[in-house]
Amino acid sequence: MAHRVREMMAWVVRAPISGEVVEFDEVYAGAKPRQKAGGGPTGVKSGRGPRRLVLTAVVRGGEARFRVIASHGKDDIGPAASAMVQAAGTFMTDTLPAYSMLGADRRSVKHSGKEFARTDPDGTSVHVNTAESRHADLRRMVLGVRHWISQKHLDRYLEDLAFRRSLRESDVLARLGAALSSPGRLFYRNLVASS
Repeated sequence: MAHRVREMMAWVVRAPISGEVVEFDEVYAGAKPRQKAGGGPTGVKSGRGPRRLVLTAVVRGGEARFRVIASHGKDDIGPAASAMVQAAGTFMTDTLPAYSMLGADRRSVKHSGKEFARTDPDGTSVHVNTAESRHADLRRMVLGVRHWISQKHLDRYLEDLAFRRSLRESDVLARLGAALSSPGRLFYRNLVASS
């Protein structure tokens, strides 16, 4: 039943977002992170583990979108970014080379050089902190509420988070009305399908 409610919520947040400043970042999600080398019991490998990569797009002060992607490459990030964002005045990213496809209206911070935020001479705040805050929301959702998210249903949980984040200023009745107005329906056979 909960997945059927998430499907109704998903219809509200599947449309691309638009905004003056849109931030992009990516995060590994969907499973508990492995412990770092030397920090865990014998036999626990370090690294990313079986988690899936999620691309996040956030309008500063506005809506958020998430999409599971296969890699950090431009062949995966490009189509996902195009599907998530309709229009933006400026894109904010880190220095991942795949983001170069966003064009000249992109500003980036160099995390490897310990740069996390800066103010350009024109007064623009350059950072991806809003997107990273959505990642914190995702981690908190896993740790505090869900405790575990299956790889199969990760998209549904991401759409749940996007719905709640994007409609956070609305009252309960407005959120309920938005979810109930969705044209979608999740059939049980689709929910339990192996793919």
